[in-house]
Order: sequence, then structure tokens, then C-alpha cells
Amino acid sequence: MTTRRYIPEIAYALAFSSISVHLLWQRRAAETDRRHYSARLSILGELAGRLRAGEVTDAEVARLRRLVETVGEDTHAGESIGWRDVVFGRKESGLEREEKEELERRELERVQSEFQRADDIPQRS
Repeated sequence: MTTRRYIPEIAYALAFSSISVHLLWQRRAAETDRRHYSARLSILGELAGRLRAGEVTDAEVARLRRLVETVGEDTHAGESIGWRDVVFGRKESGLEREEKEELERRELERVQSEFQRADDIPQRS
């Protein structure tokens, strides 16, 4: 009987948590998009100035246009997240897991090398 009394509170807590996580994800996505558009504007502004000065070749223009088109392609703007993913988490693909392990290995090596350098510095007493 007493557990039924807490069901609405649990439902409210889950709803608030879900909404807050969703809003956080939306805020980060908007910030990422803002950065991508800023990068595009920067590249195109520099290209426009160099074109006016006449110091750009056609190959360079093509390269910069491709660069502008590829900025921000790795975002997941249209990706839908289902309740199953929210509750149980998303499964990582093999490539994502390998990339994550590689980054962790590099970070660990960097930290170990910094500790090694700190140990090599003579201590003054």
C-alpha cells in the first residue's frame, strides 16, 4: 500500500530527469551548430577577402569550398533517441569502441609521461 503512494513522485522524478537531459542535449547541439556556422563564416570571409585581392587559385577555392561543406557533418542533428536507449543506454559499435580505447590509451600514456617527467625533476629541500 505504501509503495503506491510514491508512484506519482517516481513518475515526476523520471519526467524531470528526462526533460533535463533532453534540454542539456539540445543546448549542446545548438552550441555545436553555432561553432560550425562560425567556422564556416570565418573560412568564407577569409576566402572572400582573398578573392577580392586576387591572390587565390581555382584549386584553392575548390579546396576551401569542400572544407566549408564538410564542417559539421559529423553531428547527429536528425538522430532520434528512443525510450529503450534512454533507459538501457546505446550500444557502441566496434569502431566507436576502438576509437574510445585508442583515446584512453593515448591519454594514459600522456599522463604517465608527465608523471615520469615530474619524477625526473630534482626536488629542492
